[in-house]
Amino acid sequence: MTAPVFRKLRQDEVELAHGVLVHAADWLSAKGIRQWSTDYPKDRYVLCQEMGWNYALEADGAVAAVVTLSQEAPPAWSEELGPMPVWWLSKLATAPDFHGRGLGELTLLNAIGEAFNEQADRLCLDCVQGNGFLVDFYRRKGFRPIDRREVEFPTGVFDMVLMELRMFHACA
Repeated sequence: MTAPVFRKLRQDEVELAHGVLVHAADWLSAKGIRQWSTDYPKDRYVLCQEMGWNYALEADGAVAAVVTLSQEAPPAWSEELGPMPVWWLSKLATAPDFHGRGLGELTLLNAIGEAFNEQADRLCLDCVQGNGFLVDFYRRKGFRPIDRREVEFPTGVFDMVLMELRMFHACA
């Protein structure tokens, strides 16, 4: 495997990247994780691309993983997060052919680095509590839970955990 490269998702890769999200929804469901009960709407993913928020981890010349790094948090957490903008991590998924290689974790670490380089003071995300799999995954990377409650989405009510990673920048 060639050294993975973290970069902005190219326009010609949007269809492929959205397919990675569709596969991730199925994979999570098979593991009993109700993070995404339906495929992420393609039109919303295209909008994220137009905003320049979608990233890819390229390995062996292919999109191995995707993530969205934005400054727009879901309205459900506006009271807990305070004034905007907030750096928000979402839609982290690994392509099926790359499962089990640690590339989802590598993509997360690169996204954290990107937010840090952009002078973010914190990076937030939400995930379902479920069996604790996702919360534990993010906790191991330094995120800490800051709230937990049921959140209503068009596809149902989910037991969600709001998490944040505080970033500290050295003073000049």
